[in-house]
Amino acid sequence: MITKDKIDTYNYYGGDIDGFLKFVNNERRSINDTEWNKINSFIQDIQLITDKKTSEEYTEKVLSEINKSCDVEVFAYFMKKIPFHEYFMALVGVTKLIEAKINEDTIVGFSEITDPLKLKFELSSDIQKLEKLSFKTLEKLKIQFLPTSTFQELAIANKWSNDYIELSSSFDALYKAANWNSTEKEQSNSGLWTKFKNIFK
Repeated sequence: MITKDKIDTYNYYGGDIDGFLKFVNNERRSINDTEWNKINSFIQDIQLITDKKTSEEYTEKVLSEINKSCDVEVFAYFMKKIPFHEYFMALVGVTKLIEAKINEDTIVGFSEITDPLKLKFELSSDIQKLEKLSFKTLEKLKIQFLPTSTFQELAIANKWSNDYIELSSSFDALYKAANWNSTEKEQSNSGLWTKFKNIFK
């Protein structure tokens, strides 16, 4: 299991395993070669994900491997290195609030959806994909949040239009943040997560 202490050791030596092996004897080594190489690999993969140069399948595989190999603190450490991760988690929160409004008694209105429970199941699946940073799913939900589309029609039919307006506005802002590159995010959008995370309390 990769812990914060092992990350600190890796960072102290700047990822230079030769330097680490040279100055630390076997008895004092808190991290083995396999863990060192995993950390190095995770850092490279995180950069590829950040640059949006990975397939969704590969991204999911990397996130799963990090989750399996690291403790909670280190998993969070790596996720913070992905500029859009926090916005995807906020988007998960927005989508869960929509999902929570749907039950077997939900009126579908003029929507193409004929079975509200089927829609709820699909949203549950979409939430899981958002947690894995799926931009394809993000685009799908973007369409459903548009005026006159699925969620507004449900809101009108079931009398939660005000909630829809607030959730749609939050989704739009977070959608834009998730699609900006890391430099733009840091310069133009610092604090957006703090602003919107209060919605989910």
